[in-house]
Amino acid sequence: MSDYTQHIEDHYWGYLSRVRRDTRNQLQEISVQDADISIPEALERFRIDYTCSARRFLMNWFQNHAASRISAMGQYTYSHHGSVYMFSMISNETVEKLDAEERDAYIRLICEIAAENCKDSPKDWRPLVRKAMLWNQRPELLSKEEAFKLGHGLGFTLSEMNDFLLRVLDNEDLSYTASEDVIEA
Repeated sequence: MSDYTQHIEDHYWGYLSRVRRDTRNQLQEISVQDADISIPEALERFRIDYTCSARRFLMNWFQNHAASRISAMGQYTYSHHGSVYMFSMISNETVEKLDAEERDAYIRLICEIAAENCKDSPKDWRPLVRKAMLWNQRPELLSKEEAFKLGHGLGFTLSEMNDFLLRVLDNEDLSYTASEDVIEA
């Protein structure tokens, strides 16, 4: 088996194993905590908790591209054109309770990168980026067009774009069998 094949197999089977383990753990927690609610309500709560928000994905993306990690402080740095941004390491808690100052730093950074990549003004990107970063506070999903625009603006690779779209869009919003969606992807 070639290294590439082994890498792909490890990546997908490893992901499947993590999802199975996390799903099992989360369902056990639901059954203990929510014994008094119906199964459909418990599954809907699980579905909402399990969906990756655009905010979470973007924060993870920056952490994965970090310039340095400062484990002792629980932070990482991201450099962009001489500016260094300091962000908290990503966890469920930091995503859900992101303070306004750090959130605004993410918004400013994303707007700058997207505007530079697309030859636009950062002001043009601000409404879309704010919507993506405030998703946990407002249960509003990005549209397919907005998700594509944001991914292109940040210069996602094909793999990153695929992961982003699969995690932040409703199932009915993107179909890999529809020719226009395949072409756009």
